Amino acid sequence: MTSHINAPSSGSARSPISPASAGPLPKEYGVTRLALLPRDPRCMHAYWEIAPYTWEEARKQFGDVLKQGRSILRICSQHDGKEETFDVDVTLQARNWYVVAPHGDGEWHAQLGLILPDGRFVLLAISNKIRLPAGHVSDLLDEKWGILQADWERLFELSGG
Repeated sequence: MTSHINAPSSGSARSPISPASAGPLPKEYGVTRLALLPRDPRCMHAYWEIAPYTWEEARKQFGDVLKQGRSILRICSQHDGKEETFDVDVTLQARNWYVVAPHGDGEWHAQLGLILPDGRFVLLAISNKIRLPAGHVSDLLDEKWGILQADWERLFELSGG
């Protein structure tokens, strides 16, 4: 059985590409990127790629001391009007990491970088902003319930009953 859901409407439809003939997805795309995704009220998932041009630029600015840097994912939060940050040690070669948040709710973003031996932070990538769900039942109660008024017998007749 063949699915034509995504086929073009013109007569010149191409045959679908089978996963076996398409080949594997590339491991890298050559673009520096850091993405942050909410997983649940207390957990986020970050994934990244650091392109060679980013490493070259960092080496120009900081030299060989980069090799001594400790890789971290700096998590920044905006919650109840307060800003807070915390660092998570990561392995850059892992290319992704799960981060447990100290609390749910609020706006979050991440910065991937290196902390040099002298304490300087070398920024490699900045993520998008996300909002974690609150993680508790809402305090808002809707006391205005709608009352349906209908001729139920007439509706039953119209439905064929």
